[in-house]
Amino acid sequence: MAYVPVLLHPTTFTEQLEFFLEGTQWIDAHGAAPADWAEKIAQSLGRFGISAASPPVRPEKRPAASLSSLRRVAAFTDRIWPLLVEHADRSDASVTYVVRDMGPARQDARHEVRLGSRLFWAIDWDEDAHLLLLNEGAEGKTYCLCPSWFCPNSHIKAGVTVLPPKSAHCEPFVITGQPGREHILAILSKEPLAEGWMPPSPATPARELSVADVDDLIRRIQRLDVAAWTALATYCDVAVDY
Repeated sequence: MAYVPVLLHPTTFTEQLEFFLEGTQWIDAHGAAPADWAEKIAQSLGRFGISAASPPVRPEKRPAASLSSLRRVAAFTDRIWPLLVEHADRSDASVTYVVRDMGPARQDARHEVRLGSRLFWAIDWDEDAHLLLLNEGAEGKTYCLCPSWFCPNSHIKAGVTVLPPKSAHCEPFVITGQPGREHILAILSKEPLAEGWMPPSPATPARELSVADVDDLIRRIQRLDVAAWTALATYCDVAVDY
């Protein structure tokens, strides 16, 4: 049996796995751009007579100066999904939310939430990162959900993160605006990208992005090494009623 080991993260191997990998080389993809290692995988498989077309990779991964171009660079993902609040159990000291896990959206399929609904966003990521979470509504306005008063700390740990976190002591996100598709864009990076974007008062919990904000964000991303950030995209469809 032919196999091509690919090292995605620094790791240690069990004795059993070391036995199978002994004397075998692997492709080190940790911290490298996809263009640097996807072709190596295709070449290795080709030596065993396996045809493997390289996946389409944008060589530079450099967005033009617009959110729509940034979304085109982003990978549509199943790593971000909504948790719809169905009920809230309140006491004097705390509140417990009963939620319905809607699961990730599927490309070209409706993923509906009702106008006025309350929800959390869950993000599953493999490593610690700084998160910039943007919500572009059907009315054309874009809000920064993280960092915001909903999520003041942009640094997330590896694993599943639910926003808003309990530490923010705030209500879930409320679906407002007008019916239509809302685009969710998550940018995960080694360093924070939205310093100074926190609104001055919790009365305005999330910053509405201006053209200057978007231009500044794109410039910051364009200066980064391609291995220093990742963009993920998903959506939900806001309906007046189900």
